Amino acid sequence: MKITPKVKSKKQEKTKRPMVAICPDCGKLLYYRFAASDGEYGCPFRPCPGCGVEYFDPRWKEPALEKEPKLPKLPRTIWGYVLLGLAFLLGAVFMAGYRLELLLLGVLLVALGVWSALEWRRTLPERQAQLKEELKASAVRVSKASYLERLAQNGVKVPKKIYHQPK
Repeated sequence: MKITPKVKSKKQEKTKRPMVAICPDCGKLLYYRFAASDGEYGCPFRPCPGCGVEYFDPRWKEPALEKEPKLPKLPRTIWGYVLLGLAFLLGAVFMAGYRLELLLLGVLLVALGVWSALEWRRTLPERQAQLKEELKASAVRVSKASYLERLAQNGVKVPKKIYHQPK
């Protein structure tokens, strides 16, 4: 029996981020994909903290290229804490042997999710002000054709109306 490898579509190949990013110049670890946040707005060309060489970081999105850049009401990580905590609490209800441990983990994770949600809500006005400032800086960056070409070379979809707008 012949086993054929699974063929990936072009869309899957372009959108897949590496699990670990390492600086091509100095070899320093830049980020783990697992530790990546929900996505940040800003210039995706980041300096390496070790040697200062600029690299492309796919976790960062250029806000001027987004249709409506906005911050989420609650990030996915907060929902993950709450759902995982609820799963542990359900496990504590239905499993006989480890009830106390599951109950403690469930309560801790739900409490962490609630605290994170409250903290996110508290700092939301400050984050929205930072996003407005980043939108202004992004509009300046996107107005340069060389910057748009660099984005396109790294797999970022640049809308034609922005790429061909008169300067």
